[in-house]
Amino acid sequence: MRLYKNKPLFLIPLCICSYTFSQKKIDSSRSKKIEEVIVVGKNPISEKFSVVKIEKLDIYFNPMSNGDALKAITILPASTSVDESANPTLRGGSADRTRVFINGSPVLNPVRNSQTNGLGNFSLLNTEIIDKQYVYASNPPLTYSNSSAGIVEIETNKTLNFQNIQISAALTNFGLMINKSLGKKTFIQAYGNYQFSDALLSFNKKSLPNLIDFYTHDFGINLRSNISEKFSINSFNYFIDESYSAINNVYNYSGASKGGQRRFFTINNADYLKGKSKFRISTLFDTSIKDYTFGIRNSEINNQQFFVSLSHKY
Repeated sequence: MRLYKNKPLFLIPLCICSYTFSQKKIDSSRSKKIEEVIVVGKNPISEKFSVVKIEKLDIYFNPMSNGDALKAITILPASTSVDESANPTLRGGSADRTRVFINGSPVLNPVRNSQTNGLGNFSLLNTEIIDKQYVYASNPPLTYSNSSAGIVEIETNKTLNFQNIQISAALTNFGLMINKSLGKKTFIQAYGNYQFSDALLSFNKKSLPNLIDFYTHDFGINLRSNISEKFSINSFNYFIDESYSAINNVYNYSGASKGGQRRFFTINNADYLKGKSKFRISTLFDTSIKDYTFGIRNSEINNQQFFVSLSHKY
């Protein structure tokens, strides 16, 4: 009977001690002071490889680009271009599966010296008017669509660093570039190129027996006005007229093939900044006429494209 009575007497002080100890432990943790907290944020590995920024100097110092913005993409690991076309191809997709956006508007087939197979030796843009260029080989922004291989995002200049006139001349080309300020808040950038085949064919008659002639006239103008610190408007317009003629061979038939293109497009934007948000209205109108003749084949393709978007970035 004594053992039975002493058993609860032994448990009661044990429970009290345990409760008292835990109560003191909670009080001591509540009274502890934190002098400094350092929060470190790191980008995920997938984000680092999802987008590549190409600066203007990267384009000029790239030996494969020849000073062309779109041809500079061929040096990237995600590029799978196997020809000399300036049309970007990413992740094994064809050129029409990679979209090029200029100031938020999609520009289809953004190349000149184009052929019937969609190839083009140079892009429509002059590198001098480009402010930034991003290449999304995967996981493109949700604001851009209709792309299964990748996206190239190009933004034109927001400010004019200097005013000048540039002239270039080569065996088959003559070019002109003008950077001009129209006031404190407005500037214009205009460029034009004229390509001809006379000099090239005269020096390479035996090397190019199938080439008959070619020519290209193109003109681009970019006008921007920073009306205030929060509101700005931009207009980019481009026109091209090009043609080529060469001897083509299909099975047992050989004859002259002729192709040409006349194209005009205009991209207009209005940007408004409010805090950390950016609102943009973008419009695009693109019209072109392509013709091709070879033997009894005579084709003409007319294309018109309209695009309007309202976007918000934070």
